[in-house]
Amino acid sequence: MATFKSILKRAITEAGLNQKKLSELTGISPKQISDYVHGTIPTPEKMERLKAVLDLEEPEEEKPDTRYSLEQAASDLGMSRDSLKISLIKNLIQPQIGVAVPHGNSYRYIIFKKRLEKFLNGEI
Repeated sequence: MATFKSILKRAITEAGLNQKKLSELTGISPKQISDYVHGTIPTPEKMERLKAVLDLEEPEEEKPDTRYSLEQAASDLGMSRDSLKISLIKNLIQPQIGVAVPHGNSYRYIIFKKRLEKFLNGEI
């Protein structure tokens, strides 16, 4: 399962930055950047600062009309629905296009629509 800290670490690496440079670009203290890399979730205001510098995408989990369905993502990737679910649970898909979030005794699947579209277009 991908966590915010893993998504943030990947975005920092993809941008060719280090934590100090990210701190300078965002105006967020180096200590807070370090905290985020280690699992602290930023406030909405700080998240916006991070998104202004990094290609961070938040899952669109509360808007069914804009959420990318697991079935459609599997079809677009040429995978079965079950194969995609297993890949999301085991964090096998690179680059990260979705996550499996524990939900009780099962998982809820969230696809990052923009990242999947970029992947399908060969942009990442």
